[in-house]
Amino acid sequence: MSLTPSATANTSIDSSISVRRTRFTTRWEELDGRRAQAVEVTIANLLPAFTLSRETSVSDELRVSITGEHIQMVASASIHRLVPSDQVKVDVFVTGSRQDGHAIVHIHDSHGNELGSSAGWITSPLVDEWSANATLLRTHETPSWWNGAKFGILAGTSENLRGVVRKHHDGFALFDTGDTTHRSSVYLGPKRDFVEELLTTAKREKPNLHRGTYYSLPEWFNPDSAQYGFGQWPGGLAHNPFNSTQPELYAGRLNIQDYIDDLQLPHMLDLALKYETEIMWCDIGGPNKTLEFASKFYNNAWANGHQVTMNN
Repeated sequence: MSLTPSATANTSIDSSISVRRTRFTTRWEELDGRRAQAVEVTIANLLPAFTLSRETSVSDELRVSITGEHIQMVASASIHRLVPSDQVKVDVFVTGSRQDGHAIVHIHDSHGNELGSSAGWITSPLVDEWSANATLLRTHETPSWWNGAKFGILAGTSENLRGVVRKHHDGFALFDTGDTTHRSSVYLGPKRDFVEELLTTAKREKPNLHRGTYYSLPEWFNPDSAQYGFGQWPGGLAHNPFNSTQPELYAGRLNIQDYIDDLQLPHMLDLALKYETEIMWCDIGGPNKTLEFASKFYNNAWANGHQVTMNN
């Protein structure tokens, strides 16, 4: 078994197995005390599906590795089965990749014999500093733990992930909102920081459980959000259903200058930096400062050795 050419890469010999793509990602793992970059390699069996048989399928282990200038291998990947007309993506972990360098993908059998190689793949390094630049931030990828998670449908939980609503459209938050607003469980009702209690307990008792937070960007009736109103989210105070001239009070509201700068963004940053959420789910959309938030979210995660993700 060997390799056929695919895309712009060059291979040493011809056969039905093709390296379709090699992509140096922004994902990483801590392996053997090193922060190793995930290189996503796509391997395909080019034979047509009607030729399916044991002889035309990969049924013994194949090992995928990468070499190149400055590149050091940390962990290879394995393929155990690949039938005709199918393809598989595997992660190879490396260090030392440079911008616009060149890498070679190698395929070995289970005995260490090289079956083929595919050269000419362009390299790029890990991003170690994020800025509030949309083009750069779009390259951020979901972590491997997210990609491999088994999701549930009840109460926002799964085997690997747990999420809780931190602030919904009514603007009532379950965490300490400080001097942004007192429309929170810390200042009203139970006088408790439920987010801190839940996440601290989860971190202590279920350290392998990844912790997520939901946050509604707009609020239905916050008077400070009216200047940013859109569509079905105009903002502004609700009115008494029996007397439309009488506005309802917005309990817990404090005097602030700007809804986004003084409330929305500080909340998001607290959830990321203080409460250490790993999954930030921002609902609805509308005016926001996600670029500024995301850069700080990602940089804080990098500095503390963990990976995070958020929706778009």
